[in-house]
Amino acid sequence: MDLKRDEYHEIKDEISFLTNSLVRIKILICLYEKGASVKEIKEKTNTNYSSVTSNINKLDEKGYVIKKQDKYYLKTSTRIKLINILSLNENLKFLNEYEDFLNDHDMKALPQEAFAELPVMRNVELIQSDRLNPFKATDTYKRAMTRQGRVCAICSYLHPECKRIISAVMEQETGLNLMVYKEVAKYIQKCAMNYQQHDEIRNKYFNIKRLDYEPKIAMVVSEKEIVLSFHRIEGVIDKNSCFISTDQTAINWGYNLFKEFERNDDKKYVSMQHLILEKLSQEEDEELDERCIAQADDDEEEYDEDMEWVI
Repeated sequence: MDLKRDEYHEIKDEISFLTNSLVRIKILICLYEKGASVKEIKEKTNTNYSSVTSNINKLDEKGYVIKKQDKYYLKTSTRIKLINILSLNENLKFLNEYEDFLNDHDMKALPQEAFAELPVMRNVELIQSDRLNPFKATDTYKRAMTRQGRVCAICSYLHPECKRIISAVMEQETGLNLMVYKEVAKYIQKCAMNYQQHDEIRNKYFNIKRLDYEPKIAMVVSEKEIVLSFHRIEGVIDKNSCFISTDQTAINWGYNLFKEFERNDDKKYVSMQHLILEKLSQEEDEELDERCIAQADDDEEEYDEDMEWVI
């Protein structure tokens, strides 16, 4: 990524012009949805007439708005610039609020594009365990993993309540795609295989993809929320803190991030339903064999008794 000096000054001058006046920003926001007259702008922005007139004329001279009859409208290019300026403001607020947390964690695990879009985590809350609730973060992950609907997860460590989570997942009709380090995957798969169902398998969409590497993030994203945590810069996963957001933009970001991790690993998912059905079929075959052997033993004993009687 490179930026030439003349490009820098061009960007600097344009951002400066658009943002160095609160009235100007208010006018741009006012015109974002639809056009308005000077009188309407004055009323919507609660600004005096002279300030509105002065700033709308400057915006018109610079080519940011166009006038049709008595109303002003934003140009499409201006609308895009306004979105980016407001997004930058939201991004800076996010970065300033969580600066210490971000600096203490390894963010390089995120692909560059996803990292740049991290501040889309609107209405985010930082969950941190404490002495009163040392399992606050892990409990958050447990709830997220057992959500109904479409759930996608990247696991970088073995959850302390793994068995209970797997049991809950197996007992509900949901869709869980799980990417996990292969060593952890073995244990999760074992829990699923040892699950004692009381009826037919309800969860038909529980799939695991084994990763040869340990992912540097942990994430669960569902239709309701996204939960996200990172490795600390020391190299170990932070089990005591996580971001959580129910904002739809953040959820979409999470689903896209999950898809990117999927694309970067060509391994196939393993269906837990198929493995369990194969296991049940094998157990039924073994049980049938045992009954056949037992029946053969009984028949042999009866034959011996009959032969003794004949003799």
